[in-house]
Amino acid sequence: MLKWYLRDAPVARKLQLGFGVLVAGVTAGAAYTTGMVETLGEEVTEYRATARTNAAMGQVEKGVLEMRIAARDFYTATLQAEPDAADEARAALRTHLAEATQRAAHAAELSPDPEWQAFFLAVPARLQTYAEAAEAATTREGVARRSAIAKEIMDSFDGMHEAIQERQDQLGPKMAAQLQAASQATILQCILVLLVGTGLALLLSN
Repeated sequence: MLKWYLRDAPVARKLQLGFGVLVAGVTAGAAYTTGMVETLGEEVTEYRATARTNAAMGQVEKGVLEMRIAARDFYTATLQAEPDAADEARAALRTHLAEATQRAAHAAELSPDPEWQAFFLAVPARLQTYAEAAEAATTREGVARRSAIAKEIMDSFDGMHEAIQERQDQLGPKMAAQLQAASQATILQCILVLLVGTGLALLLSN
């Protein structure tokens, strides 16, 4: 049908038709591939944000560890009736509290998930509770309460680590599959353009 229609058509019309078909095919293929690449870009961005959040949380955990060391030193100095050492340990505790609070705020800014953001925004209040418990831990009962609060905080961090790792485990295979699909689509597009171009060239040459 197409061959009959083009049999007596001017060469210019044949060329225009062939060029139009090729452009339409390339445009459609490019639009499809572009969509896949954009999706891949979004997944890469989320993966990067997730990894940065995980690293930031590690810094928060480091701050908590430093707070626990300062709390232990404060309790030891109190038992040994060394007020200067106790004051120094208390000051270190407050310094590490401020640093860990800043790190938690930074982790909240990096978090790609609203629930993660809420988790990190709640961390400073929990660290403040720990610091107050540490300064009041002048007895074994106080130390036990301080330790219980620290364990609760660290357990919650472990849970967050698992959530972040689970998200990364999901994103990794999706990114790999999306990249492979985009690559295959590009190769298929090139093959189709070659085949269509060759077919049109043979058709229009008659």
